[in-house]
Amino acid sequence: MKLFAIWLLSLKYNLILSFFLELSYHQPMAEKESKILKALSLTLATGLGSGYSPVVSGTCGSAVCLIFWLVVHYFVFPWTPITTFIAALICTVVGLIATAEALKYLKGKDPSQVVIDEWAGMLVTLVAVPTQFSLMHILAAFFFFRFFDVVKPFPARELESLPGALGVMIDDIVAGGYSAIMLWSIFHFLLKS
Repeated sequence: MKLFAIWLLSLKYNLILSFFLELSYHQPMAEKESKILKALSLTLATGLGSGYSPVVSGTCGSAVCLIFWLVVHYFVFPWTPITTFIAALICTVVGLIATAEALKYLKGKDPSQVVIDEWAGMLVTLVAVPTQFSLMHILAAFFFFRFFDVVKPFPARELESLPGALGVMIDDIVAGGYSAIMLWSIFHFLLKS
């Protein structure tokens, strides 16, 4: 019985010791996870790195999003307004999460490197592009989105002042909405495409 008590006591201390050793063992893992989270959030928030363009990062981010959309359309599956809308929703949710994390590492309220908001806004704009589109449709979508993103008509500019990731993302979503309405009106009423 004494032997069993000694064994049990040593087991208890071994479990406690192994618990603390396990914690210290996983400390580097936590650092690795932190580095991975930082890299992932910055990669997503910068639009796969397109936000690091030294000039007109918003335009560059929008162009890379458009190229990505076209590559997926021609090589993976054809986009429809519904699938583009779903992609815009996913991009918005991912953008909010990635931007919230990226703002911890980048300077400013709305750092120029963060262009996932342009991606989301561009995708909202592309919802209005017909399933059978031409180069004219794509160029018009790009032009209108960049125009409304720069001009920021009401309430885009006011919403931009919201705190954190929401303020970064929402003005571009609104610009994308204005662009989609403009494109849809032109394509369906004026050009009847």
